[in-house]
Amino acid sequence: MSLFKYPSKATQDRVRGLRAGKVAMIVTNPFRPDERVRKEASVLAQRGFFVIVHAWDREAAYPICEEISGFSVRRIRLRSLYSSFGAVLATLPVFWAAVFPRILALRDLRVIHCHDFDSLPIGIMLKIIKKEVKVVYDAHEDYSSMVSEQVPSPVRALIAAMERLLSGKADAVVAVSKALAQRIPNPNLFVVWNAPEFRGDQVHGASLRRTEWPQGFRILLYGLLGRDRGIETILKIASEHRELSIVAAGTGPFAEIVKRAASELSNVKFLGYVSQDRIRQLLTECELVYALYDPKIENNRIGAPNKLYEAMMFGKPLLVARGSYMEQVVVKEECGVVANYNDPLEIIDTIFFLDRNRSVADRLGNNGRKAFGKRYSWDFSARSLSSCYDFVLR
Repeated sequence: MSLFKYPSKATQDRVRGLRAGKVAMIVTNPFRPDERVRKEASVLAQRGFFVIVHAWDREAAYPICEEISGFSVRRIRLRSLYSSFGAVLATLPVFWAAVFPRILALRDLRVIHCHDFDSLPIGIMLKIIKKEVKVVYDAHEDYSSMVSEQVPSPVRALIAAMERLLSGKADAVVAVSKALAQRIPNPNLFVVWNAPEFRGDQVHGASLRRTEWPQGFRILLYGLLGRDRGIETILKIASEHRELSIVAAGTGPFAEIVKRAASELSNVKFLGYVSQDRIRQLLTECELVYALYDPKIENNRIGAPNKLYEAMMFGKPLLVARGSYMEQVVVKEECGVVANYNDPLEIIDTIFFLDRNRSVADRLGNNGRKAFGKRYSWDFSARSLSSCYDFVLR
């Protein structure tokens, strides 16, 4: 296996001298927007590619056609549920059937870029017909592990086997972390972190008001609100320690639980789904990012979520679970604290240690900001993505 395969300068110059052509991205969310997809599409558009993102609007709530940051979005309205894997399994082939002729009809198509495993089968099928077209598999996570709690073991085993088979047939693979890349049986591997784009006006937004926060040490919980995110633990801690201030933002299976807790606890506030700009405002205001993912789930052990790098960019310490890839980053860069996912007493002791030692919290946050600038910023990932395209189109 090799990571970060950089073609020679002569190859890069020759590839960039060719007419760029089209890139068809496939994503099974409505792109509202999906930040990783948006950033990658923008990088490719700047390279001269005509990028079309084919998205699945399961709520029939978004524009069918949209132009964003130099690329196009084309949505397929097909109602389905996010919370039911059975519903997804029943409607996913219908989404594939709708996407297939659209991409097949594209002229001058150079690359089919498949985000996550649930879009990869359609990319491989299209490649069989359009043999000159390359397929890039963008592995956001270990898919079979991600759905492990929603499907029986035999189904998970089948998904894992298909994931191994089809990822090996892609011309190149882009993964969110080296830990995930090392699990993928493809020799052409590139790492594109879930790193945010640096925007100094937001990172240093000192004039932002903190009126939404209850009084107390400010802890931010955001993103997918699922069973494996330590939500029950932090809500129990909040109920017993009213001197802590919790703001939660996001959607997911546990959203109603968080909403109910916020209605009962004065130190918990639930915002529901908010924009990326609002998340960034909250990151300027918080004092700790709660990023506790259950490491018994394989995807959580090897995953590198957006909030890891967002917290580092904003100079905020993270609380992460022992036994995860995030722990490796936090320990290496000294930018956060670690606790046992299943030990509420250790979690609360760790939180109060930072509350009592604000200078330590500030130092951890500053370490993260410096490390982000040196090693993890989106500029590094953008260059890796460009190198992936230079490689497949050489």
